[in-house]
Amino acid sequence: KALAAPLDAQKVHIKPTGEVYYSHPAYTQLFNAAFGRLGWAIVPVGKAQYNGQTVVMPHLLYIHGRPAAFAYGEQQLMARA
Repeated sequence: KALAAPLDAQKVHIKPTGEVYYSHPAYTQLFNAAFGRLGWAIVPVGKAQYNGQTVVMPHLLYIHGRPAAFAYGEQQLMARA
């Protein structure tokens, strides 16, 4: 039921590139409600890859100890002042 419920529109963000995403705290709350606090984990499964000012990292989503999904996480690097 937790995963089928409508998302909270105030927790949905849009990057300057137009990509839509759900914040880490928001999906943590959602997954905790669906699978229990220790019922899921997102685990890095490879080395970070750098492409200019972007770092990309492969991850697996485990649910109750079993792999359920694969995705690449991506983050822009911030310039130091």
